[in-house]
Amino acid sequence: MLFLGTKEYPEPRYYSQYVVNHGGYENAHTTLEDTNYHFSVQSDAFYETLKIFSRFFISPLMTKSACAREIKSIDNEFSCSKSDDEWRRFLILKSIANKSSRFHKFDAGNAESLSAENIDLLHSQLHRFYNQYYSANRMKLVIYGSEKLPVLKSWAIKFF
Repeated sequence: MLFLGTKEYPEPRYYSQYVVNHGGYENAHTTLEDTNYHFSVQSDAFYETLKIFSRFFISPLMTKSACAREIKSIDNEFSCSKSDDEWRRFLILKSIANKSSRFHKFDAGNAESLSAENIDLLHSQLHRFYNQYYSANRMKLVIYGSEKLPVLKSWAIKFF
């Protein structure tokens, strides 16, 4: 959801297109304990990409229409995972875990679990989650570039 536009860069595909246009890639993944957002671009585009990237954690739009589109993406990912043997093994392990543990709980979404019918409620819950958990004191930032460390540090301070 964060990669789908910010106040400063409202076009949903702006960041992704910028990264691709500058010889790079971007992605995100969520594990049991954290979410990792990352990108790589040509050195001459690093400053601007970092600036765009920083806005996802400061002023994401997270619109209702983007929310509805993301539900479809999540549902598609969920459907594709059903035939993956590693995912199935993981679900078996979760099913036999202690029922009171967080590990035992359902942790993947689909159109049914995300209740696309009540987009207003889901949108509200998304913003509440973002406001509660997306805070600098809960995050870590790693910047790796060809610039000297004091320059990279100044960019981190400036953008984040």
